[in-house]
Amino acid sequence: MEKVNVLFGNKLIAEFIYPNIIWDYAPRKLPYEGHDKIENWLQLNLKSGWANHLEYHKSWDWLMSVVEKIESLDLTKWYDTDNFSNCSVNIEHSSCYIWLNLNYDPGKRVVAIHNGTYETKIETVYNAILEFIKWYNEHK
Repeated sequence: MEKVNVLFGNKLIAEFIYPNIIWDYAPRKLPYEGHDKIENWLQLNLKSGWANHLEYHKSWDWLMSVVEKIESLDLTKWYDTDNFSNCSVNIEHSSCYIWLNLNYDPGKRVVAIHNGTYETKIETVYNAILEFIKWYNEHK
């Protein structure tokens, strides 16, 4: 992945995970465990260069926290009463699908990245998450 694309993608993910993020913070050592620690780190560090230290593109620990956030979204206000069930992220071999599961209507596949589109599984999931966040931002 190109560095510019990674920085843009990681920033997009950080804004999705932490919508109140303040971008004028500067880098210090980034915590490696627990997103409450990462959020505190993001809020305590000044100047913009810290975005170089985000690891959503290469760390399953970081990336799976985004999967958990997507799967915990409550989109009931987007649908008729009681229709929205949940979002699900399906990772199969080197494919990734993100679905809106509905109670009364057929589910809606929001993202589909098929086997072989990217070189690695983490690249596939990372790019599927980016597509989902772009879709989410357009619809919220």
